[in-house]
Amino acid sequence: MVLDTPLILPQRVSVQIRPSALARGIAGHLMAAQNPEARSKFDDDWKACVVDRAAPLPAGYHIHYWVRVHKNGLVIRDAAFIHQNNPVMFSLLASSPIAFMIVYDKTFAGAPQLKFPLDMDVNAVIDLQIDPAFQPPSDWPWSPGETGVLFTGASFKNSRRFPTR
Repeated sequence: MVLDTPLILPQRVSVQIRPSALARGIAGHLMAAQNPEARSKFDDDWKACVVDRAAPLPAGYHIHYWVRVHKNGLVIRDAAFIHQNNPVMFSLLASSPIAFMIVYDKTFAGAPQLKFPLDMDVNAVIDLQIDPAFQPPSDWPWSPGETGVLFTGASFKNSRRFPTR
């Protein structure tokens, strides 16, 4: 798929990141998009490490990412879709130029995964390999196609679309 951008990107991009800090930032943005009265397990699991950099990251969550060049960003909380006959529960922070999806309880083979030890120091740096060729449709995963189904709960009403350019 060709990216909708005037940028010419190499086949693979390497970016230095602080994965523990990035995970906390993604979770913090997702928590900020939530109505305080509609808390979920996600909020309970991530709150301690978002407010305290020394607190460990919660186990059982996996962060996936992909290049997303689009004029609108999107935040979706506590939704699920079916992938290879299995439910995938997720929250999404999709902006430009990259989208992040936190998946609950299982790994998901549909997008690259950010892998690092949960006890990694918040200031530790790794090289993140980004494949610009992997770009699912701009409305994925919240619009899973003609044969897919998106499941949502009460917190889905807090989902937001926002301009990125």
